Amino acid sequence: MATATVSVSTDVIPSADDKKLAALAEDIRKTNRHAGAAFIDLCNKVKAAHDVLAKTGKEGKFTGWIAGECGISKSTAYRYIMVANVFGRQKQLSDRLSPQAAIELAKPDVPPAVRKKALAAAGKEDNPVEAEFARQFIRAEASANNQPPASDKKKKATPAELAVENAPLIGKVVNTINEAARILKGLPAVPGTEAVIDRRDEIMRDLYAIKAKVGTAIPAAVCPKCKGKKCAQCGNAGWVNSALLKEMS
Repeated sequence: MATATVSVSTDVIPSADDKKLAALAEDIRKTNRHAGAAFIDLCNKVKAAHDVLAKTGKEGKFTGWIAGECGISKSTAYRYIMVANVFGRQKQLSDRLSPQAAIELAKPDVPPAVRKKALAAAGKEDNPVEAEFARQFIRAEASANNQPPASDKKKKATPAELAVENAPLIGKVVNTINEAARILKGLPAVPGTEAVIDRRDEIMRDLYAIKAKVGTAIPAAVCPKCKGKKCAQCGNAGWVNSALLKEMS
């Protein structure tokens, strides 16, 4: 697969927006560690980063940026944006809905009336609604209206689709590298840190090299050429990373 850094180049984004993106990346990484307690806030921040890039006409770079800087796959990022569009002004719902339940209820095929009823029946802070409750609630409402629930129409996910779904697991490695780099940059010059500080630049280069390698191993999308059936273009993986996706689009 092609190797390339996945961060957004500062030569194509105004400095003010670049600084905003850097701040958002830091916030997203921090919030992502405690996503359950602040899930809707996390979704809002992902949407804000998308909007910054869209404003500069570089929306196509969002997939690479969110994967490389935050360890979040394309499909997951757009689910977060979907949640932000529906529940963005209701941050308190993070206490009553699990992240997966929020995603289920935010899907565009869920009627607003059904969503409203589900929220009225939602749990409390000490017992938040889980995804299965949301799915069952949606099915029950659809059945009452003689409509087959959208989830029943969906086909089983392919291995390539599952790979993209599981990309956040690898993203945690990227988050850890970013955190290590942040700590290293701020390491104070006190007795005992001399040896590390003397080699700080070298260690930072190693960290960024590792981050780049991990970044190329994060599934960003099902291969556009073979549709997940595996081909030479995607290295017989069925999926492509953000750099290869950009080359193929």
